Amino acid sequence: MSHNYLVFLLLSLIFTWAIQETSAQDVQLSVVPDQVYKIPDAGRLPTESFMFFVIVNDKQKREGIRVLESKAELISAGGIVQSVVIPEKAASRFRLKTFTLPGDAPAHSLRRAYARDELFDIPFYFPNIPAGFNVDRVRITLRLFLPDKTESFLSKEVPVTVYQQRTRLIFPIRGPGIITQGMWNNGGHAGYGNQYAIDLNGLTANYAAMLKDSEDLDAYATWGREVIAPADGEVVYARNDVPDNGPGVNPESIFAKLSEPMLAGAGNAVVISHGNSEYSVLMHMQKGSVKVAKGQSIKRGDVIGQIGNSGDSFGPHLHFQLQAGPELFRHPSVPVVFENLKNSLNRGTYFDAK
Repeated sequence: MSHNYLVFLLLSLIFTWAIQETSAQDVQLSVVPDQVYKIPDAGRLPTESFMFFVIVNDKQKREGIRVLESKAELISAGGIVQSVVIPEKAASRFRLKTFTLPGDAPAHSLRRAYARDELFDIPFYFPNIPAGFNVDRVRITLRLFLPDKTESFLSKEVPVTVYQQRTRLIFPIRGPGIITQGMWNNGGHAGYGNQYAIDLNGLTANYAAMLKDSEDLDAYATWGREVIAPADGEVVYARNDVPDNGPGVNPESIFAKLSEPMLAGAGNAVVISHGNSEYSVLMHMQKGSVKVAKGQSIKRGDVIGQIGNSGDSFGPHLHFQLQAGPELFRHPSVPVVFENLKNSLNRGTYFDAK
């Protein structure tokens, strides 16, 4: 074998390796939301849950990238406490396009608020993890098959913490009621911006949901219940013009035709800045009932509106979330507690907020 041929072979191998290495480096992982929080679960055993999305992106925008295997390692100060490996057949079912904005997305699509550059994303759910594990981070490792027929391992460590709420909040309505939709670990909200949100309805003094046998909006005990400010702050967003949806009406046929249709999906809504990077968001109030305006200072307990059925709502209720920024749907919610309500915030929980 000639010297020139050996040199050529060596250079070819180096060149091929460099191409493959560059190909692998073009693939990147990121995590949404930016901060991952664990929350306690209901039940006798002390467990906690957390979730996040891993976004896979490629600078070359190649569509042929496959996940051959995904591995999640739960880690505490003492080391790995649990490890889960998901093979390709199962992993392929979780290959989503949660943050991709389709070219034909309507003007009211919420993805316009939180779209990210991605090839695909993978949701990672960790329900009912023993609290004694003291998980403080998760290491995600993906074994990828690239279009150049090479394999690559990519890892990402995701810190997991307990949220430290800064604002002392009271519940946004007074009197008897029920949580009708809980947080993500209770089979409830699980989207990018609302995984710690709750929906709630007011009830009568006898905990009845209906006042009469009718489908009319005023038959609901929660209809028109006063909504109060959970804490002092400044109104940074207020809307009051979204019609309430009548019985049997598709909400999209109403709010999608209004100005700023994406925001109209929140119905008549108020966002309150508490001055510490925490914002209370209250949605779906009655048209014309919102009593505050943008820029107005309000005090805890002030009446800000009445429960309605406006926006993307299929029945009278109030949607509440505490979030990390002022804009609707663009900022993620954070775990929330209320100082005057010791009940859990799980679906089906009755309460009497004083």
